[in-house]
Amino acid sequence: MKTIFKHFLLLAILATVSVSCLKSDPFICRSLVMGYISNGVMTVDGGLTFYIQKSNVEIKAKPEERVVAVCDVLETVENSNTEYKVNLINYAVPLLKEPLRSSSVADEDEIGHDPVVPVQHWFAGGFYNVYLSYYYLVSSETKHEINLVYDELRSNSDTLYFTLRHNAKNEAPGYDGINISDLAQGYSYATFPIKEIVGEGSESVAIAITGEWYQQNSSFSNPTTESYKYVGTYTRESE
Repeated sequence: MKTIFKHFLLLAILATVSVSCLKSDPFICRSLVMGYISNGVMTVDGGLTFYIQKSNVEIKAKPEERVVAVCDVLETVENSNTEYKVNLINYAVPLLKEPLRSSSVADEDEIGHDPVVPVQHWFAGGFYNVYLSYYYLVSSETKHEINLVYDELRSNSDTLYFTLRHNAKNEAPGYDGINISDLAQGYSYATFPIKEIVGEGSESVAIAITGEWYQQNSSFSNPTTESYKYVGTYTRESE
């Protein structure tokens, strides 16, 4: 768990670090993007094409694997406003899962009731993309489960409702035998395809993301949580 979290945290740091602090070749901007890499070309959400001129890492991602990447945009390809030459700083393969439909969830405990919260999130490529956070036991190799559940009963033609769910496998604040000193806050990227759920209706639809997170100043030995709700707009242009 620790190695994965450090890798994803490194991506976030690289994407936000000040240009003045970097000793590198000149570049137009630094971008955090999602897409697919094949034969040195990255097809980026939103219709952009990145030609990888340089790379700080060995590219092992398969063409069908969705990746999140940090790139320095070096220059625009001549006579194009959608193609760029880039330096690939780093990349990772995020969690990719089909959303669950509420009608198919037979065991609520299996998908968990533990808190998880979006730090950043956006719609692109027909996906709900999210940089999320939750607590984990530092010494454990237990794999936490993250799911996005589509609430079929609450959803309507105006707003589609989704809930982020987390199963910490009894290794989170509040469980017996778990001390606050044994826990750390982890960060990870996930990407969920929602294009089929949105369907072929209007040009845009409201998407509500709900979930549970810890209340401010909550005790980790006996934590209390509160609900959150974020509403954004999914548009055909984001596909």
